[in-house]
Amino acid sequence: MWRIRLNTTINMLALEVRDSDLLLTQFYTLGTDGFILQQLALPEAQAWWQGLEEAEHGQIYLHGYGDKKLGQHKGIVAVAPETGYKVWEQTELAYYGIAPEGIVAYHPKQPEAPMQVLAPKSGVPTGQVLNQVQAAEVVAQHSRSRYADCHYPVLYREGRSTLSRCNIFWNYK
Repeated sequence: MWRIRLNTTINMLALEVRDSDLLLTQFYTLGTDGFILQQLALPEAQAWWQGLEEAEHGQIYLHGYGDKKLGQHKGIVAVAPETGYKVWEQTELAYYGIAPEGIVAYHPKQPEAPMQVLAPKSGVPTGQVLNQVQAAEVVAQHSRSRYADCHYPVLYREGRSTLSRCNIFWNYK
């Protein structure tokens, strides 16, 4: 398991599983209501050069790589979790974060330039731009409100808590 993202709008987890020996990456969804695991049917030849950024707005957002030697992210692909089909793609921008208004993206060749807000369902720029400080604040604030009802796994080690054995708890309200 490489990365897990919670899509709070549709109660689903997005999962990224990497096999570095075979250079394969597979993406899955796990519905938190019925615990149904589904693999996304993405082309395996390209999947190693994609990664999971986020899951929200009923979609999964993947990144590509602009510079594969450095691992620099470039490109945003929105995928429908039910079908695995590409909904939209922005090839020149890179993902920065989620804001209430949409996806915050920047141009990797001009990281100091203002960031754009993309409509989450279409990838079209909304016209809203944010400087780096504004983008960091709005993304952090939205993340806190988005996950306000989530409780993350906590490892209780024997001897360090009132529990007598190791337990991992994950509770989503």
